Amino acid sequence: MSAQHAGQLAAAAALLALPFGLSDFWVFISVEVLAFALYAVSFNLLLGYGGMLSFGHAAFLGVGGYTAALLVKQSGLPPALTLACLPFAAMFVSAAAALIIVVVGVVLALGGTLEDHGTQGRAAVRGQAAADTRATTTSAASTADS
Repeated sequence: MSAQHAGQLAAAAALLALPFGLSDFWVFISVEVLAFALYAVSFNLLLGYGGMLSFGHAAFLGVGGYTAALLVKQSGLPPALTLACLPFAAMFVSAAAALIIVVVGVVLALGGTLEDHGTQGRAAVRGQAAADTRATTTSAASTADS
């Protein structure tokens, strides 16, 4: 095992042991720091490497945080089990929200209202093109007569 992998393994072990060696306050602060670090990494990935300015992923951060808060407050589970379940609950609810967003987007995109507007727009363009053709043909015929 290389020195780099050994260092990464030691850091991961230290992070996993963090809740057992610190008070509740410092565990809370550590979780907040890690959550915002993950948010910053995702924002860097989108804006820095992808070149896309998007705040849409912040919605999933909010949904995950809200889910975690509800799970801690309402579940009645022991604190250690609640902390173990938080990431999975937040991921599940965020994935469900993403699925709902996709389904609603597809339904709206394929719905009759949007299709009717597209059909009316194409008909208007065709009508304008036909009017332009008639005007061009009429002016060409009048030029040929004179």
